[in-house]
Amino acid sequence: MKMSELVNSYNSVDDDNFILESYIYEYEQKLFSEKKLSNKTITQIILDLHRFDRFLKVTYPKLENVKELKYMHINYYLQFCINGLMLKNKTFNKKLRAIRKLLNYLTLNKHILDYNPALKVSYLKNELERPLKHIPKNVINIIFAELSNSKYGVRDITISKFLLYTGLQLQEIMNLQINNLDLKNKKIHLLRDNEKYTFKLAAPLYKSLKEYMSLRKVLSSNKEFTNYLFISNTGKPYDSRLYQYQFKNAIIRSNIQSNYTPKHLKFSFAYYMAKKTDQDTLKKILNQDKVEHYYDLDENPFLS
Repeated sequence: MKMSELVNSYNSVDDDNFILESYIYEYEQKLFSEKKLSNKTITQIILDLHRFDRFLKVTYPKLENVKELKYMHINYYLQFCINGLMLKNKTFNKKLRAIRKLLNYLTLNKHILDYNPALKVSYLKNELERPLKHIPKNVINIIFAELSNSKYGVRDITISKFLLYTGLQLQEIMNLQINNLDLKNKKIHLLRDNEKYTFKLAAPLYKSLKEYMSLRKVLSSNKEFTNYLFISNTGKPYDSRLYQYQFKNAIIRSNIQSNYTPKHLKFSFAYYMAKKTDQDTLKKILNQDKVEHYYDLDENPFLS
């Protein structure tokens, strides 16, 4: 199964017949009774374990007993988290730590397992914090050209241009509804903390959005109705992780050496806007508290 197909299946799996579910429940009760961790921490641990259980069901449907769990299953989950879900090493390490703890519980406390296979999977080295970087215009054009080679590439290009020309957060873009659009006036309206915001649609974004709307009409025909602007090939809401996967693949296929991600499109917009507006205004536009770093450059790298 291709990684993109695995991501789709992972997001739409039925909520039954999981092999770890009962053990996760017992482990959850143990953690709460010990009162060594905060409720928030326990909730996150249990959520991570359920996500691993979901992965096992999708990837290894014939796996029926926890005793059959091997190193290779957990190691492939590592690859899925990094290459499919685009998680950072630090985030994966938290998930692996939760899996190790659960399987330790099943080995040492419940004596269900003879050994803990997760101990053979190594933690990943945390990435060094790097300065925020923009994507040069010529590289952006290369990425868009590669995305356009896909049958549904206009959808990913449009999402990318929303990042590039509005500075909206990726999840804000994925949550957009059809009624947020005002194509006649080339604007988009949305609510943040019950406050109304209006963003103008720049000409390149408007052009791609119009093209995407034609595709969306095809994708939504004879499918379950959804009011989300961006929808999948099956007519359901489009998942941000699948978009990130498509973006990363475009980088790889284009032989671009820098490890750009969609967030660098937003950085490019922010650097540009930093030359045109004050910090308080930029904070509102980007919906983030810290923007000082966008003002550190002597020359704006984008649209200069």
